[in-house]
Amino acid sequence: MNNNIINMKSFEQVVDPHSIARSFNRDLIGAISDKFNVDPDDLSLMLDDLSGVYLSAEKNDTLCCLANGKKNGHIYLVTATIQKNGQELADLKSDIIS
Repeated sequence: MNNNIINMKSFEQVVDPHSIARSFNRDLIGAISDKFNVDPDDLSLMLDDLSGVYLSAEKNDTLCCLANGKKNGHIYLVTATIQKNGQELADLKSDIIS
């Protein structure tokens, strides 16, 4: 048995979904705005809510963010694949959930 095996996962940087969402706020809002023709100024990511930004339990490396439509009252979900340890987002998708 080789006791010198190192789990590379232990060296990976821990991904903080709230920090990533703050960094890509404009892009995440833009995904909603483009799909639903909503003014970006009328949308707000739920960054201060612990359950408003989270990592998907079903899909690895997937950021999930809830956003509030200030004027229309809708709640939106925007998802994105986290790449390069949080330096990039890809495959942004959005939908109305409420």
